[in-house]
Amino acid sequence: MLIPTFGYPTEVEMPLEGGQPTLETLQDFVGGDIEPFDALWGGRVTLFVDEDGIGSKPANRAIYATPEMVSEGHMTQWGPVREGECYSILFGDILAVGYDPEAGGMRDMTDEELAEVKGYFSEVSGPGSGALEAMRIRAAGDPTER
Repeated sequence: MLIPTFGYPTEVEMPLEGGQPTLETLQDFVGGDIEPFDALWGGRVTLFVDEDGIGSKPANRAIYATPEMVSEGHMTQWGPVREGECYSILFGDILAVGYDPEAGGMRDMTDEELAEVKGYFSEVSGPGSGALEAMRIRAAGDPTER
């Protein structure tokens, strides 16, 4: 599933070689060198972003801390995450793929996973959420200096 910077998630087909997408295919979808982000869905779904996106691409989506992230002890640069708080901002187009930890490879997402990803990036963190959170962070400054 592709989560474009200025749009809603859409299902995409990826060409495969040996049952897996190539590095070049993944890079083409995000427009640069890829970096995985898998804090959301417990490793079942991996998000790929441009690893240099923060300096070269517009803010796309905010990632808000889930109850699972809190219980797993995820941290921000200022301390432990709190449910619903902005945990991170992803820049540029995002590619979501299913991941099979037992096989150690990518797989098609299930219908349930497709619905979860589509719902999250349409309702919880819709278009513009990354830019909005980036503005909030800039306006608030460093919370440790208050």
